[in-house]
Amino acid sequence: MPKKDKPSKSELPVIPLRELVIFPHTATPFFVGRPKSLKAVEEAMANDRRAFVVCQKTTAEDPGESDVYPIGTVVHILQMLKLPDGTYRLLVEGKERGTIARVTRKKPAMWAQIHHFPDQTE
Repeated sequence: MPKKDKPSKSELPVIPLRELVIFPHTATPFFVGRPKSLKAVEEAMANDRRAFVVCQKTTAEDPGESDVYPIGTVVHILQMLKLPDGTYRLLVEGKERGTIARVTRKKPAMWAQIHHFPDQTE
């Protein structure tokens, strides 16, 4: 029987998504245009190209912790293209599931302490 890994933790920038769910082990393109999300992408690119994407519960233009689901996906940004209108087109690869333990910063981008949940194989 395989050993079950304990969840690990990390602090990552959070990118809330409207009407889009990204799953582990999938490559997904999407557009980013909100100021906080643009900052989250820039901060992820300046670090290790990892971010945490979560689906929004509401259609809030400036989503906070209560506007997003706590479970999401840790992603690796494979490609970022800055468009003439100031938005970004991203291609990300889902790495693993995670949950928001606590939000650590809210400005200029939302950052959160993430508990990672690696895939379990039986």
